[in-house]
Amino acid sequence: MKDTNFIGPVPCYTRKLYGRFRWQIILRGPDPVPLLQGLPLRGWIVEVDPPSLL
Repeated sequence: MKDTNFIGPVPCYTRKLYGRFRWQIILRGPDPVPLLQGLPLRGWIVEVDPPSLL
């Protein structure tokens, strides 16, 4: 996926929410979903096309 950029991990603007720390990992490209398939993302929240990065 040479057309996909990987940014992060970086702390979110709101670092802690409901007692849990939050981090951002941004995948930007034409179709970054294949990079996530098969990864053990238990306990992660993945948001596709977020309305805001704040």
